[in-house]
Amino acid sequence: MKAVRRVLIALTALAIVVGFGAGTALAAGKDPASATYVDNQTHSIAGSPTEYYRFEYNGNNSLITIRLLNGANGSVAFNVYTPEQINETTWWILPPIGRGTKFGNDLQWAGRFYAPGTYIIEVQNFSPQSQSYTLAIEGADVRLCPAGTTPCPVAPPPQVLAQMTTQ
Repeated sequence: MKAVRRVLIALTALAIVVGFGAGTALAAGKDPASATYVDNQTHSIAGSPTEYYRFEYNGNNSLITIRLLNGANGSVAFNVYTPEQINETTWWILPPIGRGTKFGNDLQWAGRFYAPGTYIIEVQNFSPQSQSYTLAIEGADVRLCPAGTTPCPVAPPPQVLAQMTTQ
């Protein structure tokens, strides 16, 4: 049964990617284990599902800011989970460490951690219709690829995120 579900999820993700063409970035993971790295690009999410993204953080207590651009009045929202939360057997029962809250036209969360690792962003669409969204992240010590990968995209500086918000 799980194998059939995974095949259906994979086919749905492929249909979304093919159906929206090259103008839309690849689909996010359908569970935390398959989460793709945040890419600060526009994505499409089907009606009522949940998708997952990841980012690496070195745990030096530097500021991380995540925004769902123009998301304050939409049906798409996001939550943030720590590596410790995701490693729990029943992680989905735990409340997230953070949620996007209204900040102008965006949904935003900002935080700091002393623990390094892979952090997870859960994106949820509460509408039965497909929605487009742009998830953006910034932080001096945020990596958008696995450790040791070079070159590695880094989260944009604050002024770039501010420009993305006004577009």
